[in-house]
Amino acid sequence: MAKNICSNCGAEYDASLTACPFCGYINHEGAEDKFFDDLEGTREKLVELVDAPEAGGAFKDEIRNTSTGVVKRIIAIAIVAVVFIAAGVAIDRILYSDGGHDNKDYAKELAWENEHFPELDKLYEEERFDDMIALLEEFTEADHEVWNWSHYNFADAIIVYNSIEEYLQELDKGKLDKSGCRLLTYDVLYFCYREYAEDIKYDKDLEILDEKAEEVRTIAHMRLGLTDRIIESARPAAYKDGYVDWDEASKIADKYYKNYK
Repeated sequence: MAKNICSNCGAEYDASLTACPFCGYINHEGAEDKFFDDLEGTREKLVELVDAPEAGGAFKDEIRNTSTGVVKRIIAIAIVAVVFIAAGVAIDRILYSDGGHDNKDYAKELAWENEHFPELDKLYEEERFDDMIALLEEFTEADHEVWNWSHYNFADAIIVYNSIEEYLQELDKGKLDKSGCRLLTYDVLYFCYREYAEDIKYDKDLEILDEKAEEVRTIAHMRLGLTDRIIESARPAAYKDGYVDWDEASKIADKYYKNYK
């Protein structure tokens, strides 16, 4: 069963779901698949109706009533498709938000973004990334939809990089247990396989993260004993559908963690 990693909360869940079951953030691929599955089911129903033999007035009435329902369903699906195309991010908020906010709340949120996202932009341009992340965390704790910020995915990757440094500090102190080694390995593979690249919008962000990835690969070699051969031979199993597989990363950690230094 294919797995998906939520780009909002980081949880792993069934890739066929239309939204993350933990935070409600939309899974575009799953939602798209469901839309086309529903459309195909409707098409098959129409074919059945067209091919159905006539069997008296009562049966004709049944076909007429069923056909009306199918047509209404087609119209509804078409409207949803248009909304998906025209509304973009708005569909995430309206259909999959678990907060129960009304349109007025979304207007307030948009006004808040227009006021505060420039603060994040300024810190980003000045490359004050630690301050940028601290402000993002502050906004997140205040329940604002910070993932709408244009450099959010970049910031998320920097958080992963900072986590690696924190795990290494614990390793230096001899306090990194087996569970911590798994988390460290997962984050290292995140950079070695460039998982971040899928969601990055800007070349500058990608250049910065690729530089971090080079540093992380050196860490993998020097601190974890993970050679390029080990990393690349594990790729087919450990890197699936654009995401590092937690179970496979854990297997690598369990196999090599005694060499971590």
